[in-house]
Amino acid sequence: MSLAAKLPGYHVNDQFLSKRDRQELLAFCLQNDDMFSPASVTTKSEKDGKLHGVVRPKIRKSSKAELPKTYEDKYSQLVKDELPKVVKSLGMSLPEHYNLELECVAHGDGCFFARHIDTITSKNSHARLISAVYYFYQEPKPFTGGELRLYSIDGSVYQDIVPANNLIIFFPSIFPHEVLPVAEPSGEFAASRFSINCWVRKDRSK
Repeated sequence: MSLAAKLPGYHVNDQFLSKRDRQELLAFCLQNDDMFSPASVTTKSEKDGKLHGVVRPKIRKSSKAELPKTYEDKYSQLVKDELPKVVKSLGMSLPEHYNLELECVAHGDGCFFARHIDTITSKNSHARLISAVYYFYQEPKPFTGGELRLYSIDGSVYQDIVPANNLIIFFPSIFPHEVLPVAEPSGEFAASRFSINCWVRKDRSK
C-alpha cells in the first residue's frame, strides 16, 4: 500500500474537559445563540490573491462564534498540555514557534462540511499543522450523524469518527476530511452538535 492510500494517524482524549468546564461551555453556547453567524470557508481571491473567509453553504453549512477570552485561554492551555502526547501519537514534531487558532461551531439539522483540508499554504498566512475537534452537546444526544470522516491523502479509504460528548481528536491538517450531515428534526439550536475547532499552526512571523 502506498503512503497516499494510508489513513492518517490520530490522537483521542475522551475525557478532555472537566464536567464543570463542559457545562459552562455548553451554557455559554445556549445563552448566546445570537452570537453565532454563518461559518465561512477560506478562499483565495482572484482580485487580490489574498485569502478571505466566504460563506458558501453548498460547501459548509454551520454557524460559529468566538469564545470569551477567559475560556479561550483555558481551552488553549489544555490543548498545549495535550500536545506532547499528540505529536508522539502522530509521529510529528512542533516548530519552535507556533500558535493556536480557535472557533466554536454549531451544527444543527442539515449542517455539514464537504471534503476539504485545513492546511493553508499561502505566503500571507500561517500554515496549519495539526487539527483538533472537541465535541460537546446536551444529553441525551439529540442528533444523529455529524461524524468526522478522515480520508487517506488519495481519498481511496476513509474512517468515520463518531462525535462523542467530551471527546477531542487531533490529526494532521494535510489529510482530507469532512463533517457528515447532521439530522435533528426539532431544528432547535440547543440540540446542535457543538464543537471547538482548533488548529496548531506554524508562526511564520518568527
